[in-house]
Amino acid sequence: QVQGLSGNFCSPKCSGSSCPSDVPDGVTAKPQCALRSPTGDSSCALLCRPSSWRGNGSSGECGTGTCQAIQGVGLCTYASQDYAVAGVTTEIAPLAFGSTDHIVVV
Repeated sequence: QVQGLSGNFCSPKCSGSSCPSDVPDGVTAKPQCALRSPTGDSSCALLCRPSSWRGNGSSGECGTGTCQAIQGVGLCTYASQDYAVAGVTTEIAPLAFGSTDHIVVV
């Protein structure tokens, strides 16, 4: 979980700057090495473009998930009953969509 957002998301560690390519059915968002912890560990996330008229991203890129806005970028999240994941509460810092920078996980 991300502090301030509801739902869960899978965030495997990056391998170099690469992420696993497997995503839930119906998801077109590409996994990106976009999260970074204060210790420097990098993790993957499904980034999306938030939309006021479409809950799962401007082009439906989160599939059955929700594209939640967090300071100018979106993060695909899923209802906790949809995906059983270990809960880790984090905060993230701003990131421009499409940027090669990381979201800092605090």
